Amino acid sequence: MLEPAVSNLRVSMLNLELIANNILKKVEKEEEKTLQPVSSTNSTQDSRKNPETLTLNERKK
Repeated sequence: MLEPAVSNLRVSMLNLELIANNILKKVEKEEEKTLQPVSSTNSTQDSRKNPETLTLNERKK
């Protein structure tokens, strides 16, 4: 009776490992999307909207 329980436990642990790996892959893909550089035109437009993000040269203008 102990052997089937141990076997079921091992299968459950393997299933959890697969689920965890799939979640990790999805999280890594999302992080890659957020780390992609923003095009210069978008960053310029954003900096004009938010004075805190202006460079020193932009502030002097």
